[in-house]
Amino acid sequence: MIRFLISIALVSLLGCSGTHHSETIPAKYLGDWTAYSRNHMSISGDMVVKDQAIDFALKGTVSYQIIEIREDEIYLKIDKDVDDGLYMRLGPLKMSNYQDNYLDMEVAYYKTQEDALKPRAGGITSKTDNASSWGIYTREVTE
Repeated sequence: MIRFLISIALVSLLGCSGTHHSETIPAKYLGDWTAYSRNHMSISGDMVVKDQAIDFALKGTVSYQIIEIREDEIYLKIDKDVDDGLYMRLGPLKMSNYQDNYLDMEVAYYKTQEDALKPRAGGITSKTDNASSWGIYTREVTE
């Protein structure tokens, strides 16, 4: 009987965690991104965001777990430190102020999950609150 109850508990736990991990990054974040900030150019290089991993030109492939998807931002736990923390924010996305036909994406790194998910004092427009590193990636809009 105890084994049966433990089996049910494990199946429930695995089922719940599987549901969380079945989330995927929205397509607008996927693809090739060019490091726009000098910091990210030199530390991790350009990146390719994929369904299961991010390929960094200078750091290699990094797998991730989605922590939370919000309307304009995605929070990830990455499996190795590529800049300054194991927690990463992608977004928000916006049309570039500097180049016509380019889309910019904020990328921020955090030391802890609490820092990543903590509301930024200045709201969503406050780019660097709680972050240990922050920068911009960009790509041409082809649509």
